[in-house]
Amino acid sequence: MEETLEGPTLVQRAIRSTLLPVASAAPVPHRLALGMLLRDNALELERDAWGRLWDLGEAPRYAVVRDYCQRFGGQEPAVLDVGCAQGILRCDLRFGTYAGIDLSEHAIARAQAGEDDRTTFTVADAATYVPARAFDVIVFNECLYYLRDPVAAAQRYVEHLAPGGVIVISMFDRLWAMRRLLRRLRVLGPVAAEAQIANGQGARWTVRVHRPAGPPA
Repeated sequence: MEETLEGPTLVQRAIRSTLLPVASAAPVPHRLALGMLLRDNALELERDAWGRLWDLGEAPRYAVVRDYCQRFGGQEPAVLDVGCAQGILRCDLRFGTYAGIDLSEHAIARAQAGEDDRTTFTVADAATYVPARAFDVIVFNECLYYLRDPVAAAQRYVEHLAPGGVIVISMFDRLWAMRRLLRRLRVLGPVAAEAQIANGQGARWTVRVHRPAGPPA
């Protein structure tokens, strides 16, 4: 039977029903889990460029990320959304300027329909992208675990924070590798806030705010 793009593919169902529960508890390092994560990402991009992130099950996570952006970035912060997909975070977010980057040309093409004089979307690789300005809030939105050296990548962005700026990380944390990655990311600086969010479908995330110990002067 030929697979369709309606609903999870056979490979995705295998990952989520068999491999994911095993990998959740098994001490699999990020470098070994990376291949599985990249494969799942490719399938999501092929299906609908991560369009399922609009689902109601994702809403509680986005609500917390937006709240942290507002609480720690100010009333109208300059926000960089790394791994922005179709720009969902921008919706209902109060900001002065918003820049979204993602490696998916398909996702960015959809997001660019919402561009205006305060909003830009750019196709870019989070591992190598160099911002042209400083930001009050830099959000790593479910993207760090797709990078080969996520800690080094996140550290590189610290120099692009405005004085007093913060880094907000949203991470799906069911896998042991992701929980370990969250611990390693504490090198970004003191944790100013952290929340665990779950939905009725068994998904679970950690959303965390880091305030670097030595922000740019």
